[in-house]
Amino acid sequence: MEDYRVDSHKLIFHPDRVAAWMQGKTVYPINAEISLAGACNHRCIFCAVDYMGYEPKVLSKGIAHDIFQEMHLKGLKSVLFAGTGEPLLNKDAPDIINDTKMMGVDTALSTNGVLFTSDIAKECMESLSWIRFSTSAATESTYKKIHCGKDGDLERVFTNIYNATQIKQKYQLKTILNVQIVMIPENIDEVILLAKKVKKLGADQFLVKSFGWQPLSSSELKKEIDRNTYYDNQEEIIQELEQLNDKNFRAVYRSNRMSKPKIGKCYTECYAMPFHTNIDANGDVWPCCILIGMKDMCFGNIYKNTFEEIWKGKQRENVIKKLTEMKLSECTPECRLDDMNRYLHELKHPGEHVNFI
Repeated sequence: MEDYRVDSHKLIFHPDRVAAWMQGKTVYPINAEISLAGACNHRCIFCAVDYMGYEPKVLSKGIAHDIFQEMHLKGLKSVLFAGTGEPLLNKDAPDIINDTKMMGVDTALSTNGVLFTSDIAKECMESLSWIRFSTSAATESTYKKIHCGKDGDLERVFTNIYNATQIKQKYQLKTILNVQIVMIPENIDEVILLAKKVKKLGADQFLVKSFGWQPLSSSELKKEIDRNTYYDNQEEIIQELEQLNDKNFRAVYRSNRMSKPKIGKCYTECYAMPFHTNIDANGDVWPCCILIGMKDMCFGNIYKNTFEEIWKGKQRENVIKKLTEMKLSECTPECRLDDMNRYLHELKHPGEHVNFI
C-alpha cells in the first residue's frame, strides 16, 4: 500500500512556498484544520478540547465558501474538517466539503462515525481524500466507557464503516478509509481485536495513536499516563499489527509520534506556523490546535475580516511575537508540526559540508 507519510511532513513537495519563507516573504497556509461544529455527540475521556465546552456553534456555509475561496487563491492546498466538535453535526457539512473540493482544495474528514450514514457517504465521500473514524474500542461496553455516547453507537459506527467500504467499491472511489484508536489503559487489551474487526469490515488503514496532552484539557488521563514510558515496550502489539498488513490493509503503530516526549525539540521557535492554521466553529483563527481557546493567541475572526487582513494584521503579528518569545518546552511534545519544524530548523541552521550531496 502507498506510503502516506503518517507522522511525517510534506513540505518537501512545496519547495516554492518554503523558498518564499526562507526569503522572508509572507507565506500563507498550505493546510488548514477547520471545525465545522463546536458541539459533539460524544464526551470522550481523552478529548483534548473538552475545555471548549462543546458549544452548539456551526461554521456557516456562506462564510466557509468565501474564506476557503480566498485562502485557495493564496495557496491553500488542503483542508481537514475536524477540530473542536463532531463535523457532521453541521447539517451543511456535505455541501461545504463538496464546495471546497470543487475549488481545487483537497479535503479530509475526521469523525466519530456515528452520523456518517450511507446517505452522507453517497453525498460527499467522492470529494474526500481520506476519512478517519475515531473509534477507541472494540466492544460496546468499553466504547461507551470511553466515548460516553448512546447505546448502540459502536454498532452504528461499524455499520457505517462497512457501508462506506461498499460505496467506495461500487463507485470506484479513491477515498482512503482509516480507523484510529487512541490507546489508553481502558482499551489497550482491545487494540488488536479492533484492528481485526475493521480489517474485516474493509477499511484501508488502522492507526494506533497516543493520548495527546492539551495544556487546558481537564482529562484525568493526564494524571494516569506517563507519556515518557507508557507507549514503550509494546512490541507484542506492534508485531501483531504488522501480521495483519497486506496489499489491501495497513495497520500503523504511530511510534514516531509516541517517541516525541523523550526526544525533545532541536529548535527554539515554531517555524511551521505560516504553513498551517486552525479555524474553529466561531470563526476564530488560531496558530495551531494546541493554542485553540487561549484568547491572547487568537489571530482574528473570519466573520469580521478577510483572511488576508487577519494574516497580515497587527493582532497576528503580536501573537507571533509572543510565540517567538515562548519557551517551546511549554508546548506539547506530540505537536503535529514537530517534523515540519525540524526540517525548517535544519534549513535555517545548516551544518557544515552541505554541498557534498
